[in-house]
Amino acid sequence: MTSVKKGRSGRVFFAMAVLVVFTAIVGTVLGANDLRNLNLVLAHFGYPTVKLEQLFPADVTPSKTAPGLVIPAVRLVKGIRLPAPTIQVPRYARANLDGIPTTFVRAIRMDPRKLCDALRTNGFPEITWTAGAVNGRGSECSSFLSIGKGVAASAAPPPALPIENLELRTGDDADPDNEPLVDAPPDEPPPPQHSSVFVLLKGDLQGRVLSFRVKFNIELEADRAAVIAAGSRAVESFLEQVHWQDDGEMLRQIAALQEFDRDDFGSHILFKREMGDLPRFNFLARQSDKPRRKISDAFFDPFAWLPLSDAGLSLWMPKSALHSFKLPPFPGQ
Repeated sequence: MTSVKKGRSGRVFFAMAVLVVFTAIVGTVLGANDLRNLNLVLAHFGYPTVKLEQLFPADVTPSKTAPGLVIPAVRLVKGIRLPAPTIQVPRYARANLDGIPTTFVRAIRMDPRKLCDALRTNGFPEITWTAGAVNGRGSECSSFLSIGKGVAASAAPPPALPIENLELRTGDDADPDNEPLVDAPPDEPPPPQHSSVFVLLKGDLQGRVLSFRVKFNIELEADRAAVIAAGSRAVESFLEQVHWQDDGEMLRQIAALQEFDRDDFGSHILFKREMGDLPRFNFLARQSDKPRRKISDAFFDPFAWLPLSDAGLSLWMPKSALHSFKLPPFPGQ
């Protein structure tokens, strides 16, 4: 009998504990949001809704229980919230750190023969497509366009006299063997100078353009405009065939002979002047040799993450501490 009573009492205690916990949960849910859930339940069953002020009035009129005894009014006072702390955040913490727009790689994938045909119709009639010219793994086409009449070569100097017609020389001009010293023949006259535009396109067997090059040779100042116009037509044909939206920025820089170097979206495009006195420029477009950048690269870039300003140490340290601050000694000193 004793064991049976203990078993019943344990079940009753457990049931009461569950009932209390369940009642607390239900009361918390119904009383949340200013009794919103309770009002929904009351409205569902047709009962009038209640307000929190009705259950807990803010002001209670004092009641006199005895002559001279006044009970003070009871007021419900909510907890006083502490004001939010004010901190000063360094201005570089809110700097607009421009990340990498995308990791999309823009491959120069097109039929190189179509580009050669476009160049042929845009002022390079002699351009031809040669199969198997790139180490047997692709093809190429090239064209050399001469511009201007050039400068004719100067007249050749008269030939030197034969040795038998020379008189023997004496003195400092004669060698120890009393043989006449013959002047060296003059150098060959330089070839005529011609301004030109050279175009070279290389592709592979998969129909991809490996490289595209346009060389601007401005040998004479009078041919500058013609060379720029012919080379710009070749560059414009390339941009139209690969469907790259440039908005004319590259062409404007080429027309002004301004150098640029762009390495974006897996493609390397540059316009650079060669070393030398004569203005010779190269436009080159090919696949980029750099690996694809990641979004996390900007975090390790010291020039993009919290850069230093001209303010120096005064931005991070108070002026009172700057007087006693000294830089650490250089290692080895």
